[in-house]
Amino acid sequence: MSISITEPVIDSISVNNISCYGDNNGEIIIYSATGTQYSIDNGTSFQASNTFTGLSDGIYDIIVEDAAGCQVITQDTITQPEVLSLTGSVEDVCIDNDGTASVIVTGGTEPFTYLWSNGETNDTIPDLSAGSYAVTVTDYNACVDTLTVIIGNIVYVELGDDASICEGESLILNAGSGYTSYLWSDTTITDSILIVQTSGTYYITVTDMNSCVAIDDVTVTVNPLPAADAGTDVSICEGSTTILTATGGDSYKWSTGDNNAQPAGIFARSPDHIIMPPAGTPPPTVSQVARPVPSEVKTLSAAGVPPVIFTCPATSSFAPGVVVPMPTLPALIVTVLSAALYKVSTSIVQSLSAPPTSLIQFGEAGMLLL
Repeated sequence: MSISITEPVIDSISVNNISCYGDNNGEIIIYSATGTQYSIDNGTSFQASNTFTGLSDGIYDIIVEDAAGCQVITQDTITQPEVLSLTGSVEDVCIDNDGTASVIVTGGTEPFTYLWSNGETNDTIPDLSAGSYAVTVTDYNACVDTLTVIIGNIVYVELGDDASICEGESLILNAGSGYTSYLWSDTTITDSILIVQTSGTYYITVTDMNSCVAIDDVTVTVNPLPAADAGTDVSICEGSTTILTATGGDSYKWSTGDNNAQPAGIFARSPDHIIMPPAGTPPPTVSQVARPVPSEVKTLSAAGVPPVIFTCPATSSFAPGVVVPMPTLPALIVTVLSAALYKVSTSIVQSLSAPPTSLIQFGEAGMLLL
């Protein structure tokens, strides 16, 4: 009688390692002509299939069992590449577009391919302006990593935001200190400060001690002044009032302090401001009224109005232009400019001789000009 003892044979083992760091896509395939059951965890579990997938990196204890229950044991290992990692390097802009960006790759599986946000496909790209640049690196196993680098300016200048001024005003543009040279556009000015009075876009070019250059610009708008108009000349009678309406602006400021287009309570106008008479005092006959712009003054004529009521001194006549104090109204004085007849209440008091034209005006310091 003879007894034959056999054992299973492992013909070969195929191992597919993990493609990218951290993945679980390793694979083990066991080839055996006599095997019927297979294990890769030292016999804890068996399966009829000789293929094991979804594996992480590590050492696997492989057992192949035949139909008689005989086993053969071996080991194999699944590996993974080092993590794909990117490090950036830049050279900032000194003049024009001379910046440079580079990427250094560690880990992954060579060869690598590169794709920058500006379309470049090398690990280093030159001739760059200041700004952000992103690069995507792909390795042999299609593992991907991205990185963004920022290129700055070695020299930096800032003129500020765009600005608006009114006609006749000036705006000071200041490029700051610390540079070796300054050059403004369309001028020969080489100082750090430029005084602007006209609309336009202004550029500054600065250079430092290393000959690095920076440029900035600002737009200045000069707005025209409003065309102020207080209306046409008007005449009013003693004790009356009038309404003055201004146009031409978005906001208004009268000499009374009113902020509307129509000021309230106008009774009289001195040469440079509106005044109010004391309580119980009749308003003066003639007013001068100024627009919001002091350079344009409107005068209300006194032609045809009733005579002004006051008390004259006993003197019967005065030469043209003489200033006469009023004893009953110490706050007023009288200047005779023309022959005129004056009344106190309804009685004729005095006739004054002077040139043939009469003008009555309530003046700055309480003067009455005749």
